[in-house]
Amino acid sequence: MRSWVRAMLFFSSLSPLFFILWIQTIEFDYLKKMSWKQVITAIYELNHVFSNNIIAISFMLFTISPNIILFIVFMRCKRYGSYQTTVTSITAKNSDVLNYIATYLIPFVTFNTDKLNDLISFIVLMLVLTVVYVNANIFFINPLLNLFGYHVYQINENSIIITKVPILVGMKLDMYTIQDNVFLGER
Repeated sequence: MRSWVRAMLFFSSLSPLFFILWIQTIEFDYLKKMSWKQVITAIYELNHVFSNNIIAISFMLFTISPNIILFIVFMRCKRYGSYQTTVTSITAKNSDVLNYIATYLIPFVTFNTDKLNDLISFIVLMLVLTVVYVNANIFFINPLLNLFGYHVYQINENSIIITKVPILVGMKLDMYTIQDNVFLGER
């Protein structure tokens, strides 16, 4: 899998953060004083709705685009066929997502977009985290996968399976390669 795809999958894992940051750019005090018709017109024209329109649009793009790419990756991996394996050992990896949320998402919720130096610092930090995430090959640690009903398991000592079905020892799984030892699994 190409590095830019893994980077987009990293941004997919951060999309709840970008959505929260997008919400923080909304000027609710301004909208509160308006009628619904005025609010809809203001949103359509982006008039005073956001503290910074460019940042708000960027956050929304980083919320939506990577998730579209995530599900395209899932659909494409099914094109290349599957192979079947029998589960001999299982380790649940869903708890890794909680560590990820506590480490990467919660601390950034208080991020302030009002100052240029804060914004530049955030961008540099995101670039560094993207490189580390891509090189560590941990794109499967993604809170959105859990929200959409997927579970992440390590099976047979070295394969990572992303699946919607509960896995038991002895079960046969169809595995679609996403990358190297990371698979989309189905019964």
